[in-house]
Amino acid sequence: MRQLVAAEVERQSASIAVLQQRTPVFVRTLAEHLGLLGTHEFFLGVLPLLFFGDDSHADDSRCFDDSLGLSLVAVLSLGVVLAAALKDAVCAPRPLLAAGVRRRTDTATAAEFGLPSTHSANAMSVAVVVVCLSSAWSPWSPYSSLVLVAIYPLAMGVSRVLSGMHSWLDVVAGWTLGALVAAAWLALLPLALRFLATSTLAAVMQATLVVPLFLALHPDPIGPCPCFEDAVAFVSVLAGVLVGFHLRLGARQSTDSHLENPASFIHSSSDSIYPYYYSLMSSMIPRILVGAVLIFVFRKVTKAILTPLFNLLFPSCSDAAIIAKKKKAEAERLNHESKKGKSAAKQQQQPPPPKYKIYRLTNKIFVNVVVYFGIAVLAVHTCPQVFKVIGI
Repeated sequence: MRQLVAAEVERQSASIAVLQQRTPVFVRTLAEHLGLLGTHEFFLGVLPLLFFGDDSHADDSRCFDDSLGLSLVAVLSLGVVLAAALKDAVCAPRPLLAAGVRRRTDTATAAEFGLPSTHSANAMSVAVVVVCLSSAWSPWSPYSSLVLVAIYPLAMGVSRVLSGMHSWLDVVAGWTLGALVAAAWLALLPLALRFLATSTLAAVMQATLVVPLFLALHPDPIGPCPCFEDAVAFVSVLAGVLVGFHLRLGARQSTDSHLENPASFIHSSSDSIYPYYYSLMSSMIPRILVGAVLIFVFRKVTKAILTPLFNLLFPSCSDAAIIAKKKKAEAERLNHESKKGKSAAKQQQQPPPPKYKIYRLTNKIFVNVVVYFGIAVLAVHTCPQVFKVIGI
């Protein structure tokens, strides 16, 4: 399959190069920076804001739907995990363009394989979820919202091609994956809300253990790729959001209609919401500042404590030990390469070079799991409680 995909990417590379040459400079620059709106860092920075709203108006259909924040985290996390697994399974190259033609904004992203485009998958899943769940707070008609939101995945896909980061095949595969993930999640949303609203914390914690199992199925690629680290981050965030969402529901009054009927989280549209928007935005500024400080301090302190602690308890999983293992593996690979080419017969008899090994159980991975899990719980449950205590 990789050979077929690589051949198609090579065929499309010539047309992409021509398209770049014929595209005005300002359009190419715009496409380059538009990619920033699909990065993991962008979503990790924006998604917490969806949970910083006022819980005291949770029964008001004008407020941002709680299910929207939960759903965006879910589809983005599952989309990143599945896209990362497919990238490392297929190991398809990015467009084969001359040096300097690919205008990348993130060297880590450029180091990944191409198929499917995670940016396109994220954009499509976000668009589908927002269109389906935004009726409670959208100031436009459903058809206007559909048109506006549809521009996002289309623009994101085109920008990835214009910047030379992906082929059209990668983009279409990403759109398809994002749509399927969003559709599957929306079908399961009422069941998920009911489970989070009625189950015990122990049951929710046990259920979140299923999420990291995705990582166990992640294939080893043929070369270095940061896809696995991205998957770890989003899986940890998803697990933390599920726990935090459960605690968020438990912090409300038992008379809350949402707890009696979890399906009511998906509200119907209401009358004028512009006054509510003004009130919401004015109250969000101090919350964003306080929430950002809390999350930043938690991240710094947790990493400063856990990194040396884990290195002390598990020295064989430390960064130094992992680097030594990687150097040994690289030496074995180079030794294998040096022995090739003696004769055609010998080449055919030699075993294929070993795949790049992903070190899943490392101290860095453990620390990142705890940090991202904690940040999610902090953003969804703890920060709103702090806002209430300090009166913002």
